[in-house]
Parts: sequence; C-alpha cells; structure tokens
Amino acid sequence: MSELLLMHGTCACKAQQIRETGFHADSYFTDDSDIALYYGEVAADECLSGCDGYLVLDVVIPTDNLKVDYNSYDEPLTYFRDRFAACDRQWHAMLVSGDIPYPADARDHKTSLAVVNAVQCDAALPFTALRV
Repeated sequence: MSELLLMHGTCACKAQQIRETGFHADSYFTDDSDIALYYGEVAADECLSGCDGYLVLDVVIPTDNLKVDYNSYDEPLTYFRDRFAACDRQWHAMLVSGDIPYPADARDHKTSLAVVNAVQCDAALPFTALRV
C-alpha cells in the first residue's frame, strides 16, 4: 500500500480534537507548507472557541483514501492559480480549454496535488495514522 506524507492546517483547539478523535472523512490535506499555514491561519481567524493560534499537522495517508479536491479547482487560491493564470476568469477558461491539467477521475490525487496542491480523504483517519 502506498502512502503520502501530507499536511493539514487547523486552529489550536481543533488540533487537540484531531489528536483525540482523528480526522473526519472529507478532510482536506496539502503537500505545500505555505498552503497548510494559510489554512491554519484561516481556521484560527474563524474559530468560534476563541483559541489563539494554529498548527500544521503532518499526516501519513494511504493513497487509496485520497480523492481530488474539486473545491480548489472551482475556487483557486492565488498562490497556485498564478502559476497558470492571471485571474480566476482566465483560470476557468484554461480549465475548459485543457490548458490546465484536470483530474482524469475523482481518484486522480496526483493531478490534484500537482495543480492545486490539495486533496481530500474519503474516510475518517484515526489519530494513530497521524504524525505530529
């Protein structure tokens, strides 16, 4: 079984919950530390518990559990969008024209990571699957 080391950025209190119960199915992961930091900061800003801070968790995920992050294709972060296009309109036009690689199917995690640096997991992951 093949595995990948990926990252998940989250607020400090959610990180504690993840340590206790693991990840829920459909959690998002990235192979890029800057994106993980960004999502950690966003999670801390939006945290309703008022925790102060964020963490990036490393997680080893079996590739059989990975699926495409279609949300990142639909709403690209400028961080990776700018490698391909100058604006969202151009991004979407290039997706339609095939100038930006689009996943062959919902399990094409390699293309998802190569283009949007993100994937989703299709199953819950217990804490034992994590490396922090």
